[in-house]
Amino acid sequence: MRFLPFRKYKFEIPYSPLEFEDIILKELAKNERNLKGFFNTSGIVLRGTFNNRIFKLYRRGFGNTSFIPHIDGKITDSENKKNAFIEMKIRYHLLANVFLSIWFSIILIVLPVTILSSIINGKFNIGIIISLGMILIPYAIIMLTFSEEVKTIKKHFYKNWWIRIE
Repeated sequence: MRFLPFRKYKFEIPYSPLEFEDIILKELAKNERNLKGFFNTSGIVLRGTFNNRIFKLYRRGFGNTSFIPHIDGKITDSENKKNAFIEMKIRYHLLANVFLSIWFSIILIVLPVTILSSIINGKFNIGIIISLGMILIPYAIIMLTFSEEVKTIKKHFYKNWWIRIE
């Protein structure tokens, strides 16, 4: 799954589910005042919801773009009731995934057509290089930015809540 903009984690946290819920709700309430500012937020500002041990978080970005990964998580009890487990998924918003699917589908249809055209005509077609570039360059940008966002999320969890995500 490292080749797709999707990560799934399961890890233990040093809090009970109620303590972690309280921590998340406090941070979301604290971040409410930063929602209207554009330039006055230098750190990570999380928005989202938390209901029945299920949370959905995302980082506020400039313009609240869909290409900021969303965090979906579920908290479960551990045996000793002092700790808890979190199952967490980090992925792009549905609209971003639809856009990427359409983009890559169109290019993956055009690429074989240009290769077939080149073979039939016996001449090199520059459309092959353009199509490859239209696949590889956006893919590299998407995966680099997604990987950096995941690192930022992991650092935020560790810095603020002492939760290490491996």
